[in-house]
This record gives sequence, structure tokens and C-alpha cells, in this order.
Amino acid sequence: MEGYHPDLSWVYDRLYVQRGGLKPAFAKGVEEFITKAISRNQFVKDSGIRCPCHNCMCSGILSASEVKLHLYRFGFQPNYWYWTEHGEEAPHIDLENIPSSSGNIDNDDPFTLMQHMVDDAFGPTYDFQNMGGEGNEEENNEEPPNDDAQDFYDLLTAANKPLYEGASDSKLSICVKLLACKSNWNVPQKCLDFFASMLVDVCPFKDSLPKKIYQAKKLVTMLGLKSEKIDCCVKGCMFYYKDNSANIECRFCHEPRYVPRKPEIGNHKDIPVKRMLYMSITPKLKRLYASTEIVAQMRWHQHNRSSSCSLRHPSDGEAWNHFDAK
Repeated sequence: MEGYHPDLSWVYDRLYVQRGGLKPAFAKGVEEFITKAISRNQFVKDSGIRCPCHNCMCSGILSASEVKLHLYRFGFQPNYWYWTEHGEEAPHIDLENIPSSSGNIDNDDPFTLMQHMVDDAFGPTYDFQNMGGEGNEEENNEEPPNDDAQDFYDLLTAANKPLYEGASDSKLSICVKLLACKSNWNVPQKCLDFFASMLVDVCPFKDSLPKKIYQAKKLVTMLGLKSEKIDCCVKGCMFYYKDNSANIECRFCHEPRYVPRKPEIGNHKDIPVKRMLYMSITPKLKRLYASTEIVAQMRWHQHNRSSSCSLRHPSDGEAWNHFDAK
């Protein structure tokens, strides 16, 4: 790539997507990085190496073995092509003419964004304890995932297996792409069902793909965030929730909760006039903390407290500290 190091293609190519193993080229590149960092005057000046992992972002000075372990675990911080924090000078680069790289995401491509999200969540399932090498004793003491997180990772691992040997897609990635078609371009469900059945016909393993869009939704829902349907007033006055869950009309405008029954139709389930989808904040926060990329941003406010009296971010203010205390 013009303007970039020709030998740094390994920097953002850390894990095998499907099975989660650390790539040998990345491990070798990390060794080369540490060797170069130690040879610089910056290493002597700092009495260590500024860790460029996705969590430390060159803010912490660690030993060579700790930096290696961090890079194995979290990967490099975004867009760290020139090691300026480790004594290297960055040349002038025309940003307008730089093509996209494996470390950057095309924000206009919903499929790329979704696959990146899946790959990011899939990364923590890799077993770093079996990697071997220096510094593993410290890593073995890390707290394992709780039951909910482990169930999520196990399910994600199973769903993200290749459709068949040599396939570049998994059952999960196909399901995500089918649902993306419906979400982004409002493709009718019958059309998606036809696409799904067509894919099943050409796949050598019939059980590897969803036969209907309903099955794709079910799989993604199991991996994603559950939502709760709550009846509400047609005019938006109130929710039929908790203490009001038994009400059959709005307490304010007295509009009916359900569509009026037709006398010629027999017994059937009441159909609410209007519904809303509610997603609890707790599962959303859990998913954010399960992401190896987003977790660094989630914890930034706690680990980057300002020691001066200057207000450089809302987290330095009294209101934020009061919220944390409560």
C-alpha cells in the first residue's frame, strides 16, 4: 500500500475469523515490534514500552512480556501504522488518496459492519491460556466469563462455524445478511424465503442454512438482544405495563386498548391497537462490555480521570462524579 509500511499487513490481521486462533504472522510481527521498540531511545527514556494495545492506547508503560501479552489479547490500537510513540517518525501522508485497509471499515457497507461486529464478538472465545510463552501465569489468573457471557460465547462459536469445509461463510453470517436485506432495502419476507430455499438447494449440506427467514430471525435473536412488546395507547398517553397491564382502555383519553371484535368471528386473541418494542438497558450494556473493541471506550471514563482542575470531558465534572457515587 503506497505510503504505508509494506510489511505491516499483519498488524490488523490477528485472529482466524472462524476458529479464533492467533495467526503466526501476527505473533512474529509482535516480536519484531518489541525488538524495534527496545532498540529505540524512547525505551530508555520511558524505562519500558508504551503499550499500543486497544486497551492501553500507548498510555501505559509496561515490560516487554506484558506488552506482548496485551497485543496477543487485544490487538493494536486503531490506525497505528507508524509507531510514533516508540521513536518512529511518521512521513507526510495525503489522507485523501489512501485506500482502505484491512484495519479500516467501510461505513457505507452494512454487510462489512455486521461481519466486523460478529468477528469482534467472536474474538474472546479464543483460549489464550494454551498459547504458551512468557507471561502466561499472569493471564491464567484472569477472571473467566460469567455464565451468561459464556453461554453467549458458546452459542456464537457454534453458529459461526463454516457451512462446510473451505466455506468462507457461516450459518450466522448468512442469517445476518438475509436480515440485512430486509432491514436495509425492505425486501418482502416471501422474497427472502425464496432466497433462503434457493441457498439451501445449492449448499452441499442442507442443514447448514436456514430454510425460512423465520429460522434466521430465531438464530440471530438467540445471539442478540431480547426485546419486549408492550401495548400502548394509540395516542401515546400511556403504556399498559406493570400496574396498568390489566387495563382495557387509556386512563387519560379512554381510547380502547384492543381492536374491536367483529361479532361474526368466533373466539380469537385480542389484538392491541398499538404496540412498542422495549429493550432493557442491562443486556445492552453487557453486549457492549463483551466487545473487545467497545469495552476500551466503555472503561475510558474510569481509567482516564483528570488529575488537574481543568474540565476536559463531562466525566471530570461534579454531575458525573455524583452519578458514579450514587
